[in-house]
Amino acid sequence: MTDEALDLLICRLNSGDLIGQAFIQPLKDNVYVGLVWPELPKGEVFGEQGYTMFFIRGDAGPFVAIVLDMGAGDIHIYLQREHRGKGLMERALKDVILPFLFKSGRPEQKVTFARQGVGRFLQRLGFRLTSESTASLTPTDLPTVDVPVPVFTKLDATRAESLKQRVWQAAGLARICRDELKAVGRDDYAAELDTLAHDLVDLGSEVGDLGQTG
Repeated sequence: MTDEALDLLICRLNSGDLIGQAFIQPLKDNVYVGLVWPELPKGEVFGEQGYTMFFIRGDAGPFVAIVLDMGAGDIHIYLQREHRGKGLMERALKDVILPFLFKSGRPEQKVTFARQGVGRFLQRLGFRLTSESTASLTPTDLPTVDVPVPVFTKLDATRAESLKQRVWQAAGLARICRDELKAVGRDDYAAELDTLAHDLVDLGSEVGDLGQTG
């Protein structure tokens, strides 16, 4: 993603535009982590997935920074310009985000960058420059800190009902595909989709009940 795309995600999260697409929990202080779907799945490519992202608040206000986890091979760091130079991103990465990534067993974190200033910033975090545009960090390069754990919130009745409707919508889409396959004589696949639709309806009902039991 580009810096512009990440900045737009911050703005959308702050405005409430990503409700039902961004599922984040607080980690520590002003840092949050979760899965984000910038766009709803369209079925145009195989295996559409959300992105693991970290969001950082500025002075207990709105979110002002984002870190996109692209795996051990790279992370994309973006901080809105007016909040730079305050140490906000440096503290979040060193004290929260990088320890959290290493907790999962990641043996190394690599980063690619284009600007020389980013390389100096990464060195302050403990990264070792491996070329003019790459850097690497291992768990032993970081100071020992208490690794944060996400704080999960309860699923209230409103959210549970919304989730139930989404799962039932998926069941309806499966039935549409079932009917089209039946119309072309592929009852074998239609039967499998019919079973899937029934399972989704049952699962949706169970998800809806989660809001009542907490």
